[in-house]
Amino acid sequence: MKLIVSIIVSVFLIVACSEDKINDNAKVSKMMMLLKLDYQTTTFQGGAQIELASYSNLNDSIPLEVNYIEPADFGGLSVYYEPTNGLIFNGSIILDSLGQMSYPASIFPAADFTLMDEALPAMDSTMFQVIHYELDGTPIDYTAIWDAVSNLQNVNFYRLSKANSKIGLFLYAPNTETGDPSEWSWYLIFEK
Repeated sequence: MKLIVSIIVSVFLIVACSEDKINDNAKVSKMMMLLKLDYQTTTFQGGAQIELASYSNLNDSIPLEVNYIEPADFGGLSVYYEPTNGLIFNGSIILDSLGQMSYPASIFPAADFTLMDEALPAMDSTMFQVIHYELDGTPIDYTAIWDAVSNLQNVNFYRLSKANSKIGLFLYAPNTETGDPSEWSWYLIFEK
């Protein structure tokens, strides 16, 4: 009888501890990093870390949803982390003027990012997940984009935490693709 009671108590404790572990994992948030580069020079301009509701993505691609509203006069570009519908980026697009990024509300300047002594190894173009790019026929210089961020300590941290994950890439043109390219920006999305 004592053996049966001991087994029941042991099973109860194991189940209770397992449930606590599952609940602890549910409290961990999903972190994303958004980095901004100048479109023409691929110079790193800054970035933001975005905290979203917890979700475990076991795929190598990032589950992103893009909502692009082509401007007649006004339009916009929004990027969401699809499983949680968490907003990662939002910016307006104005046909005859200049739209602006509204989310994240601000980004940290490039000077706030710690540099590593050695850059990370070259990244193959297949590691990029292009989610929005409207310039058909214009090739993307993946090497220059990667070189602009490969020496950032934050990039190393995100790559170490999820080494096989693709890197989200999109072009934001707040004055449409027929406007002034000096106002355009590349954005990279890292998931951890």
